[in-house]
Amino acid sequence: FICLASALLVVANVQELRVRWSHTGRASVYLQPSAEPSDIDTIVAALQGTHGVVEVEHVTSEAARKELLQSGDEILAGLPPEAFPASLEVRVHDPERSGALARMAEKLRLLPRVEAVETYEAWGERLGALLGSALVGAAVLALVVLATVASVVGSTIRLSLQRRKLEVQVLQVV
Repeated sequence: FICLASALLVVANVQELRVRWSHTGRASVYLQPSAEPSDIDTIVAALQGTHGVVEVEHVTSEAARKELLQSGDEILAGLPPEAFPASLEVRVHDPERSGALARMAEKLRLLPRVEAVETYEAWGERLGALLGSALVGAAVLALVVLATVASVVGSTIRLSLQRRKLEVQVLQVV
């Protein structure tokens, strides 16, 4: 029962975390190398004026490179500076689940100075699939516990009847 309760508790907590993540979306808007500071400022201002956008952070190419190189990986250190594009990190709060992040990402992809937009929806889908598997595992665990309990109770009753077999035979004769 402790294993079952622990499994269900973990599944419930991860489900709550997934729901919270779905309310607060993140997007990375990767900018083209030819993007001018005025273009970036215009995009940032437009994003900050958009309903649901909580935060917009401009990450320069140098800052992205410096952040990744903090891990001390020699392979990353050998990459050229062009491998680290400038980006805008956008955080969106969408409690109504209206799909504001997806609509905003589609509009951002159409801008001339935007190279790509990553919304990380695939991670949410993977987490949902993992939760589905965890629920199936918890259901299997519940069935195993139920079968074990039924087996123990059945064996206990049979053992009790076996111990009183003589008394049962006498009562049958009477």
